[in-house]
Formats: sequence, C-alpha cells, structure tokens
Amino acid sequence: MDALEDLKKQAKRVLKDREQATGKNESLAAFRHSEVTNSLEKIHEYLNAFLEQLRIVNPPIEINLEINDTGRIDSLVPGNYRLYTENTFDQLSVGFSFILQCNRQRCRLADIKETERDMLKNKVRHLGLEISSRSDDEVEISGQLSSSLVFRSNYARRLINLTISNILSSELQTHEIDPDSTDEAFLNNLGNYLLQRDNDFIENVVQQEKNSSYIQAYIEEQDEPEPTLTEMMESSLVNNLFKDRQQLYLTYHERIKEMTSRDQSIILGRSSKCDFIVESDCSSRQHAILTYRRGKFIISDQSTNGTFIKPQGGKEIYIHREDYPLSGSGFISLGESISVDNEHLVYYSCQ
Repeated sequence: MDALEDLKKQAKRVLKDREQATGKNESLAAFRHSEVTNSLEKIHEYLNAFLEQLRIVNPPIEINLEINDTGRIDSLVPGNYRLYTENTFDQLSVGFSFILQCNRQRCRLADIKETERDMLKNKVRHLGLEISSRSDDEVEISGQLSSSLVFRSNYARRLINLTISNILSSELQTHEIDPDSTDEAFLNNLGNYLLQRDNDFIENVVQQEKNSSYIQAYIEEQDEPEPTLTEMMESSLVNNLFKDRQQLYLTYHERIKEMTSRDQSIILGRSSKCDFIVESDCSSRQHAILTYRRGKFIISDQSTNGTFIKPQGGKEIYIHREDYPLSGSGFISLGESISVDNEHLVYYSCQ
C-alpha cells in the first residue's frame, strides 16, 4: 500500500476517534488547517515568481524609513532579495527578506524633531547604521540593515500572522490575515508594496482585520466564560512579553533563521544536527551557541578555530571559547576572518 494513502486512512480513523471522545469536529479543524496552508503556498508561489523577475529587471527602488516618529532616513536602496520557507510540525512560514543599503554609500536623516535628536541617533545606531554629522541640520548615514515580511500559519485560529520589519517603518508591525483574503488583488497590492508603487496593502490588511468574521469571532469567544483574576494576570503577562519580545535574524546564502528572546538556544556549525548549518571547512561540527540572556543575544564560541564578529560600522572581533553580546547588525564568520572573499559569512540583525 502507498505510504501516504496508508497514513491518510490512519489519520481519518484517529480524527473519528477524537471526535467521538471530545465532541469536537476534528475534520473541520483539519480542513481549516489546509485552508491556511493553501493560502501560504499561494503567497509563496507569487513571491517566488516575483523574485525571479525582480532579479532580471532589477528596478530602481528607494525606501524612506520612518524612525519611531522621530525622523526619517531617506534614499535607502533594497537589494540581496531572498525568499525562504520553514515548515515545522506545527507551523509553516514564508519569508521575504532583503538588505537596505544607503544610496551612493550615504543617505541623510530628514524631518528630525530637535527634542528627540539624540534618541533618533541612538535608534539609528541600534539598527546597525553609522552616523557622521556634518552639521546640526545635516546628519549623514552609512551602512545597511535587514528588512523582511514573514507570513506564519496560525492553525488554531485559522489565520495567517504577518510580521513586517524595517519596511517604511523601523517599528515592528504585526497583522492578522484571513486566508480568504489572499486573492489576486491582495497579491498585486503586495507586489506594489515591495516595489514602492501606489498601493493599499497595509490599509487593506488593517481594514480586513476589522472586518474579518474569524478574527471577530475569536474575540467574542474570548469573552465567554468570564476570565478569572489569575487568567487575566497571566494574559497581561503574556501580552507584555510579546510586546517586549526581541528578535535576532541570521541570514546565510538562501537560508534565514529567526530567534526570539523566548527561544532557548540555537547551535551553529557544520553538523547536520545543528539548528543553523554553515557549510564551511573552517567551521567545527558544533561551532557556537546563540542564547538570550539578560536582555542580550549572546554568541558563545565552542570551536577549534574561534569565531569572528564584525558589527556594522565597527572593527572585527575574535573570540575563542568566549562569549560576546550581539547588538545592531553585522557579520559572523565561523573559523575564518571576515573578508569580501569569504563565502560563508552569516549576516545577523538584532531587532
């Protein structure tokens, strides 16, 4: 018997048994699961075709990045586009990322609020960019930072979660999308959003969140029964943790890995058992470990050849059997120095 067909028959029996035991419609849940998956596959198919044409045409695009309502960085140019998928047992993700580079090596801060100038400069440095002030009225910026859209399945709620990082705004944006809304108009708006043409992508997503029967039904479900004081405290704690969650993105060739402040650790190395595989002869099988401790992402070297780290705008740092806190963005190299000829550089970005 075909292996897949055999699994389908077993799954059908399991769902039937669960329905009889719990009274829940497991078949309906499985159907909703497939709706979310199909919608994500549609988004991936569109972005894959979009990326293929983008690499051929290479259209001129400039992005102006708003910085926490304190100012704006003008003339950032996107490049090094990447598309990836990550499929785990309980979640499917589709990510589209790129690097924002200062045009002609330098760009300027605009619309600076004088009372928040220092805060703005600190935020720019946190993004991994370098500042060189020419005068009180002109502040030049150099360097690059990573941007991304990540679509993730939320099977429990039959929704897609969208996270937008460093596109038009430096503030992390999160939205919920009804799978039914990912039609041709949605995909066309997404493409125009990435090309910085006239579009209603964000406006439509926000409006759809308000109109979605699934989202509103979920909100109504949360009102019954009345939560206890303990549940309310726990919910508040979870919401605060989510708002304060920090993220680290690792990019290597065509692969992107996200780590949050809630994750335990990520192992980097040459072994297929590592969470993030770097196919370099200079890398040890289990070369380094990334953990989140005391508000920082820490890289701990455990290798033979050591680890090289170059923060954006800073000098190269070498560690061997030591720890180093990552901030902003930059490059990591396992076992060999960072150079333009190094094919195994890992780009990191803390957000």
